[in-house]
Amino acid sequence: MTKRKNHSPLFKAKVALEAIKNEKTLPELSQIFGVHIGKWKKEAVDNFQGIFTGEIKSQENADKIEKDELYKK
Repeated sequence: MTKRKNHSPLFKAKVALEAIKNEKTLPELSQIFGVHIGKWKKEAVDNFQGIFTGEIKSQENADKIEKDELYKK
């Protein structure tokens, strides 16, 4: 039995972005990256709106909020 691979969020984002570009088909991309990417693409597209509505915070904003809370005293 083989162990399941855990891919980094950065790798998943890179692959999902390539899938969203539609320059190659999903089967072609799956063969290139060696993973099934349909779920990652769907997840990226579904959550894309959250970036602009503020539901998903960028790392820069998260760091700023944390710093503001620390210095609130």
